[in-house]
Amino acid sequence: MHKNLTTEQQTELLTIQLIAAIGFLLTVFISIILTYDKILSLSGKPRLFSDEEARKISYFNSILIIIVVLIYLYVGYGNIQVAKQEGQEPTNLYLQEFNSGLAFLAALIGYYIVTHDSSNRFTIVDTALL
Repeated sequence: MHKNLTTEQQTELLTIQLIAAIGFLLTVFISIILTYDKILSLSGKPRLFSDEEARKISYFNSILIIIVVLIYLYVGYGNIQVAKQEGQEPTNLYLQEFNSGLAFLAALIGYYIVTHDSSNRFTIVDTALL
């Protein structure tokens, strides 16, 4: 019975991780589009988005990145709990959780930069890759 419970927990965590991976792919796709928009802007060609639209998309992408990282933190914590329930040593899982924590810090810094770019007189074109 105990084994079935941890198997169910692992399945649930993997499902949540799959959703986070899809969110991650979405953030990459958005970053590609914003980068292409930046290339168009620098080459003097018509852009895909106005500065305001690009800024809103960049804000959304930054928030989505934070959400994805938070999901990975949650999944990592759940994996640690499952490993403890199964009597396994979670040392590597702690390292993965630490890695997710650093990614969360980086996501917060990226969000700060994107949301405060106007005070630095950067256009969204200048900060799209942040």
